[in-house]
Amino acid sequence: ARRRTVSGEDPLRVAESLDSLGEVLLREKTAFMAEPHLKEALALRRRLLGSGHELTARSMERLARAE
Repeated sequence: ARRRTVSGEDPLRVAESLDSLGEVLLREKTAFMAEPHLKEALALRRRLLGSGHELTARSMERLARAE
């Protein structure tokens, strides 16, 4: 995952934005462009929320659709 260096940036909001962007790209049939964003969203959510959280599961499902 890329490092975010902007002061005050909420990592959960970053994850949500990345996940949303990935979903839009999946709908546009550009999975190859969605994958890096979805991977980063998943990494953030796993680190912050744990593997069992529903948002982490949603990221895993979206990433599976991109691969």
